[in-house]
Amino acid sequence: HLNSAWRLSTGQADGDDIITKLDATLSTIGGTHRAIHVASKLGSATVTALGDIGNIIIGSGYRNLNSISMLGRGLGTLFQEITSVGTVAKNVELANRIGVISEFASASLANTRYAEVGAGKAQLAAEVVIRGSGLASYTNSMRTSFGLELSANFAENFSKRMDKTPFYGMMKEYGFTYKDWDKIRSTQPHVTKGSKFLDVQKVYDIDEELGYRVNEMIQNEMDSFVIMPTDRTRVWTTWGAKKGTIPGEAARNFMMFKSFPIAVTMMHMRRMGQIDSAMGKVAYGSAILGAGTVMGGITLLAYDLVTGKTPRDINRPEMVYESLMKSGGLGIFGDLLFGDGQDRYGHSYTATLVGVPAGTIEDVFKTMYRTATAPMDKKTWTDNYNTAKQYIPGQNLWYTRMIMERTVGEFFGEMIDPKYRSKVRRRQKHMRERGQEKLLPNF
Repeated sequence: HLNSAWRLSTGQADGDDIITKLDATLSTIGGTHRAIHVASKLGSATVTALGDIGNIIIGSGYRNLNSISMLGRGLGTLFQEITSVGTVAKNVELANRIGVISEFASASLANTRYAEVGAGKAQLAAEVVIRGSGLASYTNSMRTSFGLELSANFAENFSKRMDKTPFYGMMKEYGFTYKDWDKIRSTQPHVTKGSKFLDVQKVYDIDEELGYRVNEMIQNEMDSFVIMPTDRTRVWTTWGAKKGTIPGEAARNFMMFKSFPIAVTMMHMRRMGQIDSAMGKVAYGSAILGAGTVMGGITLLAYDLVTGKTPRDINRPEMVYESLMKSGGLGIFGDLLFGDGQDRYGHSYTATLVGVPAGTIEDVFKTMYRTATAPMDKKTWTDNYNTAKQYIPGQNLWYTRMIMERTVGEFFGEMIDPKYRSKVRRRQKHMRERGQEKLLPNF
């Protein structure tokens, strides 16, 4: 386990020094497979990312920070990202200048939240979808807001001794001493529009090692507030094996989309382990369940809207379970618990549990079998069409999903599938059981 963590931390597991043709071929195939799934499956991941709000609220209480101020700053930064087309948002520029985030924060950073992606041309499609979905801007904005809020909190407490600051526990946890704090607060804060911020670059100027430690603390905390898979998480999702090797590509593909729930679980377990009292652990655990359930419910309601349905009835007893399973990126388990033997993409329980490649293989073999045994059957073409459209990049972008399904989707559905209308009626019956209707009328 330690060797795997070391290989990841030093870059050995992610190096580009592919030597043999076999390694290069495996890396290309594995990376392309992952990129296609990212491009075709994560178009609505921004809706799932609403769960970050619960983590931010819990984390703010855990670190004695102001969650309202942080969320407000995050929304402000997101608005800047949306309106500053072609330029860097002002808050992002400020965070870069004072050293709390790095310039590489981009779609590449955002899409690694949910999957271990590869390189090459297919990766460009994945990044385009992540950017187009808004997940990149959302992730960057929320990370920036946390970095600025923490930096402002430091600057506001420069006049206090370390044990009198609200972040004393966090400083102790990272091994900072009173002498370290005195060096940090001796720096000149960065002032803009009347607000003061800790300038990490100036900490580097007076003590380079201390600057690295401050930066490490900010980055680690940023990864806890806006959940990002760290090297500790990636030990489980890559097995510490190098890209281009059979173990490395197998791990990255079979563990795809599992990095986020693993990261959430590990982060909360680590925090609970650091709480001394039993009641404190119970309180934190209760807060996780409460916030997760509420945000899971909000995410479900948002999904209903983007998929063209009115929000489901929140008074149903099942709503609590559905919301809980939707929290923390656990949607895959929600498929298993509330599905009818299949996940949302029509894969069996076994394929879902084994991993993404098993689902891909299942789709390929089902398609080949249907085509070989009944090539002229309309059901064959219907099933093949439904399978193929799951792999189209960008086909489920959250803001175009409803229109595409009600126009292009219905057009091809009626043209190919003779039983399409009966399937629609079954779906409508299921919707009515949850107190839902279609948002758009039939065309």
